[in-house]
Amino acid sequence: MNRRFFVLLLLFGFGIFLCDLKSGYAQSSDMEEFTLEEITVTAQKRAENQQKVAIAMEVMSGDELKELGSNDIAEILQNVSNVVFNKDADGLRVSIRGMADDKPEQYSLPTTAPVVALNTDGVFSNRKSGSSNLYDVERVEVLFGPQSTLYASTSFGGVINVVTGTPKTDSFDLSGTLEYGNYNLLHMEGYVNAPVSSKMAVRAAFSASAHDGYVSNGMDDEDMKSARVKTLFQPNDKLSLLLTGEIEKNTGNGSGSVVAFKNQDDRDDPWTAYSSAAGSTKDQVSKKIFANIAWDMGFGTLTIVPAYSKKNFYTRQAGENMEGVFVISDTYDNGEDKGLEGRLASSEGSVFKWIVGINWYKSSYVDSMTGSDDSWRINTNIQTIKAAYGNVTYPVTNQLRLTGGLRYSDDSTSFELEAYPDMWTRGYQYEK
Repeated sequence: MNRRFFVLLLLFGFGIFLCDLKSGYAQSSDMEEFTLEEITVTAQKRAENQQKVAIAMEVMSGDELKELGSNDIAEILQNVSNVVFNKDADGLRVSIRGMADDKPEQYSLPTTAPVVALNTDGVFSNRKSGSSNLYDVERVEVLFGPQSTLYASTSFGGVINVVTGTPKTDSFDLSGTLEYGNYNLLHMEGYVNAPVSSKMAVRAAFSASAHDGYVSNGMDDEDMKSARVKTLFQPNDKLSLLLTGEIEKNTGNGSGSVVAFKNQDDRDDPWTAYSSAAGSTKDQVSKKIFANIAWDMGFGTLTIVPAYSKKNFYTRQAGENMEGVFVISDTYDNGEDKGLEGRLASSEGSVFKWIVGINWYKSSYVDSMTGSDDSWRINTNIQTIKAAYGNVTYPVTNQLRLTGGLRYSDDSTSFELEAYPDMWTRGYQYEK
């Protein structure tokens, strides 16, 4: 009797354990499903559930990027289907579903607007950086196909949205990573989020990377430092102001060339430089400041995004030219980007999801060079974008939505090159 009672008690306890296990598994599955359903994106310039956005896209969270160890946009895009990229003198060129930039660059300056736009925290730049150092990233959104209604005409192939960490007023948080490798590689990055009060918070992030040169004469090294500070001010539930300042400095030697070889196994050191290759030096500084002002007006939210950035790139190159003459040349690549966008989007509870806005952007860059052999060049590039747009979405059913949009754009790009000896070009593109 006691043995039977003991067996029944054991079976009862085992049954309770199985029920708890099943319940825990179901709750875990539900939580995972719930998490997947609540992926928030800003593909349509509003915070929305990804499952409710009628756009083909791929989203990578900051945690995923940390696991992959990716801090460069080129490394991130390697893991995205239907995306191909290459690097030219004017920066990174991205191809989505076969839509790619095929126009030649002109001494590091682009002659046309990019086919695939790269936006960081909602701010567009015509300068397609080939070594975008990404840190403290919240998510990366890759939008496939034309997005020209809500975005500029520079998005026929698609859009890449990079969203960095936003200050939070409800928690203090910090994180950091340290990496060391051969060629004395040292890579550090981290961030700290500090609430100042219930209405204000500051988030500061940094990244630094340095390594020795790969080529025997010290070329192809790196010494990059970058920092970003975001300040969030929310005086009430209706109004918020987010101010961002960022600076990046990149110094050291530039790229170098090695002695030609057919098979690297035939050489003791395939990274041996030409004896006449004296190399180059670089000093690049980029500064950016922009704001995001959002005001909930009840029937809709008004958002204003002003932005300004400035780049000062200096490079000195030294070595023999085609005629065997040793030449020292100094190159300056300086310019600025200005942008302003204002948009009004429907409230979260509205049946019709609508958005209207205006956008203005202008980039102006000058690339100049002077050589010790009396050669020189002046290369200018100016791009202007003016646009007004509107978009509306109506949910017919839970599975069917109708979306329509209208956009008016007035875009122009001009470039001019004068050089000695014997070089002169001028171009102008205008689209409406």
